[in-house]
Amino acid sequence: MFKMKMPVLLIVTSLLATGCARFQAHQVSEVDLAGRESDRTSSGYMTYTIDKRATYGALGTYEESLESAMRDRGWRLRQSEVPIKDAPHMYVNVSLSKDPAALLPAMLTGFTLYTVPSWETSNYKVTAQVITKSKEREEYFYEVKDKITLVQWLPMVLAFPFAYPFSAEEETLSRMYKNIAMKIDQDMVVK
Repeated sequence: MFKMKMPVLLIVTSLLATGCARFQAHQVSEVDLAGRESDRTSSGYMTYTIDKRATYGALGTYEESLESAMRDRGWRLRQSEVPIKDAPHMYVNVSLSKDPAALLPAMLTGFTLYTVPSWETSNYKVTAQVITKSKEREEYFYEVKDKITLVQWLPMVLAFPFAYPFSAEEETLSRMYKNIAMKIDQDMVVK
């Protein structure tokens, strides 16, 4: 009897784990930064401070995406709490907001073994303030927003391989960082 319950339990658990999918809103378009480094008149380093206190979860693990996006534009980032003389400084704020009321439908979905659908929308916002190193100390402000919707429902087993729920957050934040890097470059902030 126990030998029969274990495979059934494993099948049910794997179905429930794959009964969700994340769909990106793509409000921020994909920016191809590769090969653009030669357009820069000069490359250098920029210090930055990133504030994640308005977030929860694993958003702090994606600082590498920010550094990669800026490196693709020819800048090296160095984390520093305060600006360093003769270097531009960027203050970055990453925030994530979710509707806490989405917990109740998610619980209902779980109790009904994913036969009743539920969804939750995560709203991401990245703001950046860049202070130049010039004597005038110019300031530039940038903001990008995007969304990801998590759908929990048994038919999402079919969508799971295409809307992989575990990489959507990293892809969205990477796209947002690249968009900010492009805007900074267009404004010729770092001269």
